[in-house]
Amino acid sequence: MSDTRDDLLKLHDWDELIFGGFYCLHCTPDDAWDYSVAWPCQPLLDAGVTLDDAREIVTQHRDEIEAKHQARAAEIKAKKDEEERKGQQAAEDFNVRYPIGTRVVAYPSCRPEYDAADAARTRLVTTTRTPAWTLGHGAPVVSVHGYAGGISLEHVDLDPNSPLGDGEILAHTLTVDNLTRFDDWLDALGIYAKGYWEDVDGKLAVTGLRIGSGEDRVVAKYGDTIIRRADGSFYVRQAAAS
Repeated sequence: MSDTRDDLLKLHDWDELIFGGFYCLHCTPDDAWDYSVAWPCQPLLDAGVTLDDAREIVTQHRDEIEAKHQARAAEIKAKKDEEERKGQQAAEDFNVRYPIGTRVVAYPSCRPEYDAADAARTRLVTTTRTPAWTLGHGAPVVSVHGYAGGISLEHVDLDPNSPLGDGEILAHTLTVDNLTRFDDWLDALGIYAKGYWEDVDGKLAVTGLRIGSGEDRVVAKYGDTIIRRADGSFYVRQAAAS
């Protein structure tokens, strides 16, 4: 194929019509919405480009596109397989090192280095309640007491200074900001909970949370740490007096 013919093929590029066939991008006017010049166009035919040549060019172009798609699909699959492998390995390593009941600090929403305020609102001082496993896309997660779903292992830290003792699974320091969230969690467990009211400067105000009823009832004031035991009972460690 001569240079002149190659140059003409580059100049008279083509595209497919919606309803079949091909048109010349060079010969078809830009504003010709209802008119197109068929490809191979007359200049190409005059240069000796046959219909067989045109079919070969189109076939080669489609093969190149398909090859790119296949390569991209293989690249995506390889990346996904590698992420799944790494996630599975991370879950297995976690389970070997840390049995169910390991004391951890978990951040279901985000880590404090990214959003300290949001992390503080959702932070859990807790223990693991399942082995780690991987989600469908390969992310390793683990379940902890106080949270319904899995939490990314990247959001779970070991807690060597945990306030939890033997038989204790969850510690929750009660504050004004997290009272409603903790109350909702207790309700979901079927545990009676209600705001605890006291006289503050001559006015009734909520100063804590009442958990349970009857003899098992405990009252936590703001700043107190609510401890849940493995048997489902609660008790309160009062905040140190300032």
